[in-house]
Amino acid sequence: MSESLLNKISITGVNESQSHQDLNDPEKCIYAFNLSLIPPSEWVRGFNEAWRRRRQSGMSLPDADIQGQLLKLYCRCEQEIDLFVDNLILDVEMANQTYQELRAQKAQEQTQEAEKKDQSKQLIKDRLGKLKF
Repeated sequence: MSESLLNKISITGVNESQSHQDLNDPEKCIYAFNLSLIPPSEWVRGFNEAWRRRRQSGMSLPDADIQGQLLKLYCRCEQEIDLFVDNLILDVEMANQTYQELRAQKAQEQTQEAEKKDQSKQLIKDRLGKLKF
C-alpha cells in the first residue's frame, strides 16, 4: 500500500454504530473510531507496539486494537475517555512515523539489491565481451 506512505493514517471520528457496551460484561464499553485508511499489517504492528510501550510505562490504559478501518478501545464505562483518545492520537502518529521509516528502509534495501544485480550483470557482460571467437 504505497498510497499510505503518502497519506498518513489518522482518526477521523467516532463510529457510534460500532460503539457499545460489552454484552459479556455490562461494566465495559467498546468505543470505535474510524481511521482514514485501512492500515497495512506493518502499520498495525507499529501501533500495537507504541500502545504496549505506553502501557508498560506505567500509564493505566485500556486495551485497544485495530479491526480493518476501525480502532477500538475497550474500557470501563465509568471511565472518561478523553485522555485515552489523546494517547490513541499520539500512538497513531507514532505508527505513521514507524511505518514511514520501515518503508524507507525497505525501499533503500530494494535499491541496493537492484544496484548489486546491475553491477553483477555488468561484470558478466564485460567479461563475456572480452571473449574472442
